[in-house]
Amino acid sequence: DLYDTYTSEILESRSALSDSVLTRLILHPERLVITGAEAVTLGLTDLTLDWGELRDRLSSGGEFHSVSPVRYARAPLPSAADEVAVVFAEGTIGYGSRDDNLWNNGDGVASENFVRQLRELREDDGVKTVVLRVNSPGGSALASDIILQELKRLKLKKPVVVSMGNVAASGGYYISCAASQIIAQPNTITGSIGVVSVIPSAQGLYEKLGARVETVEKGKWAQFFRLDRDFSPEHEAVLGEYMKGIYDEFLGHVGAGRGLSGEQLSAAADGRVWSGKQALDLGLVDELGGMEAALDKACELAEVERGRIRIEHYPKATGWMEFLMDRLDGAAFSWQVSLFETETDRDLHQAVQYLTDFYQRRDFVQTLMPLDIP
Repeated sequence: DLYDTYTSEILESRSALSDSVLTRLILHPERLVITGAEAVTLGLTDLTLDWGELRDRLSSGGEFHSVSPVRYARAPLPSAADEVAVVFAEGTIGYGSRDDNLWNNGDGVASENFVRQLRELREDDGVKTVVLRVNSPGGSALASDIILQELKRLKLKKPVVVSMGNVAASGGYYISCAASQIIAQPNTITGSIGVVSVIPSAQGLYEKLGARVETVEKGKWAQFFRLDRDFSPEHEAVLGEYMKGIYDEFLGHVGAGRGLSGEQLSAAADGRVWSGKQALDLGLVDELGGMEAALDKACELAEVERGRIRIEHYPKATGWMEFLMDRLDGAAFSWQVSLFETETDRDLHQAVQYLTDFYQRRDFVQTLMPLDIP
């Protein structure tokens, strides 16, 4: 499906290029690269010009004027009272706040920060509609649900349109399913309505080393996630029941948000992955298109004029100093890891490892799909 979309869009935009030639170039090429002149002959390009010839062609004999990206970005926008907020959900979805994690370098979607941003937009009367740009493979089931509930509250006050990027799978689709409208690209990896839990086991390694862990515990499941023991059938049943509850809740949100029957949900769920085109046929999205289509739809639903809006992006772009400090913080984390790997102070090393494990193991059931598990 991805290949068909790729080739059909090329053929639609390049009238001089035939289907047979494109197929041959992709599937049965004679060489790795071709010359510019050959590209013109085949219909891949229109002309071969060096930069000086291109400048002359663009200026039509007059003076050539160009605008740098920096100047373009700084150009004043026309004043407008109505704002459309574009909120980016990029990367893995995690529980809590970025400030909670000692090692966080600002990547991904932290539920607490994200919900705070959505709440501010809901309470801002100047914001008429919200476009949620989702590019996420999912993450924490708990964090995804927290974000979804806040998006539902936001939708009660103003339209919410989801624009899907490269991937909106599992938790990425979880936070999208209740939107007023969902728009995906034809090749967007969509859906993966399912739950997966990955629990590591090192029992074989402990046995090979002749090592063991001794504990004093009270409570049947006090040591449920012990690394030195394989999961028993009883463990698997307990975790499976918990995961089924999350999966059923996921299905309920999708069914309610998309108006799908149980039969339609069964055809689309079970962790299966779809392209945007397939998701459209299954009712998981409303139409195909990019950010411009999402902005048009958001303005239509909010009944505001497309040409008279102000588009603001969230989270706000950081200044150069803040950007530099974030990068230094990320570099410092790498240095810390390297230092602690060779740290001779055993108590300090164990304390750091405990903190790291604590932050990483706050939510065991994940909705990060697809996974390639051997």
